[in-house]
Amino acid sequence: MNGQITCVLCHGDNHTTITQTRGRVADAVCGGCHDSVDQEYTKSGGHSFDPPEENWKRSLAAVEFLGIPSPVLQLSRDVVYAQQGATAPPYFDSDPEFEGTGRILRNGCISCHTRHRFDVAEARKPESCQTCHSGTGIPVFDAYLQSKHGSIYRAQGSRWNWKLRMPEALTKGELGSPTCATCHMLQAERYGDVKTTHKMTAKSIWNRALQPFFAEGQQATEAGYKAFFAQTRNQSDPQRKAMVLVCRNCHSEKFAGDYLNAADEVKLASDLLVLRARSVLDGLARDGLLTLSSSALAQRYQTVTPPATGNAATPQPPPPLSDIESAYLNMARQENVRTVLSAYHESPAGVYSEGYARLQTSLARIQEMEKQMRAGASRR
Repeated sequence: MNGQITCVLCHGDNHTTITQTRGRVADAVCGGCHDSVDQEYTKSGGHSFDPPEENWKRSLAAVEFLGIPSPVLQLSRDVVYAQQGATAPPYFDSDPEFEGTGRILRNGCISCHTRHRFDVAEARKPESCQTCHSGTGIPVFDAYLQSKHGSIYRAQGSRWNWKLRMPEALTKGELGSPTCATCHMLQAERYGDVKTTHKMTAKSIWNRALQPFFAEGQQATEAGYKAFFAQTRNQSDPQRKAMVLVCRNCHSEKFAGDYLNAADEVKLASDLLVLRARSVLDGLARDGLLTLSSSALAQRYQTVTPPATGNAATPQPPPPLSDIESAYLNMARQENVRTVLSAYHESPAGVYSEGYARLQTSLARIQEMEKQMRAGASRR
C-alpha cells in the first residue's frame, strides 16, 4: 500500500455488498490497520461492561423499552442502543430480531472518530462523548460540565493543544483539566509511562448505578446489599487503584482516593433509598395488592410473566405500569443514576438537589401511595 487511504480500502470494490450493507463498514475493517485498538475496544468489550447482545436481550425484557415505537428507538441515542452499534454481523443482517432496532444507524469506531475525517483531536474532546452520555438515562456529560473540571475545560479548552497525544499532553501540562478521555482512556503505572487504552471501562467499578434495580434474593435486602456492596468494592480494589494512579498526575493519591471513597458512600446511601422503595412494591405484590408489570420485579415474584422474546419493531403490548411502579422506575433508572454518576463526576448539584433530594421525595411519595392502597384494600 502506498500510504493513501482510499474508498476501496475500507468499503471494498464489490458494489453489491456495499449496497446491501448500506455502505456501512465493520469495526473489523478498521482493525485491519489498528489491530491493538480493535483488540481493546471490540474484542475486549472496551466500551461496555457487557457484550452488545446481552444489552439487547436485557432491553427486550424491559417493559419500558417494549412500549417505545420503533421509529423513536431508531432515532434515539439511549446508551443501550448506542452500544449496540457494533458494526459486525449479526447486528446489521436481515434477522427480524434486529430489524427496526436502530442498529442500522449505529456504528462503532465512527461514533467517536467521525466518518471520513477520523480526527483523533476531535475524539478527545468531551463533546464527542456527549452524543450518547447525556440526558436522564446517563447524565455523565451533564455532570462533567457542572464539575470544576468541566468549568475549567469550558473556560480554557479552546486554547489547549488537542493534537498532542494525551499521555504527552498530560505530562507536559498541555491539558488544564481532565476530560472524559483523560480518566477513561489513560492507563498509568506507579513507576512507568502513561499510556493510552481503548478499554474505557477497565477502571470503572459500578455499571450505570443500576445494581439495586437488578439485585435479587438476599442482595435485595438492605443488610444483604450492604454486604454485596462491600464485597464488590473490595474485589474491585485494583480498578480503583488504577484510577487513582491517573488522578495522581494532578492530585495526591490520598486526595483522589478519599474523594472516590466518598463517592462510594454516596452510591450506597442512594442505592438504599431505591431498595426501600422496592421493598414497598415487593410487599404489595406479596400481599396481592399489586400485580407487577415491571420485568425486574415480576421475575422475582412471578406475578406476571414478562415477554421472553420480541422485537422493537413489532413489540408485544406491555401491561400498563401502575403509578407506583412508574414512580419506582423513575427512582431506580433516572434519579439514582443521576445521583451516583454525579458523585463520581464531581457535580455537587447532581449529587443532591438534582439527585438525592429527588430520591427522598420520590420515596416519600411511594410510601404515601402504599398507605392509600392498603387503606383502600382494608375498606373492601
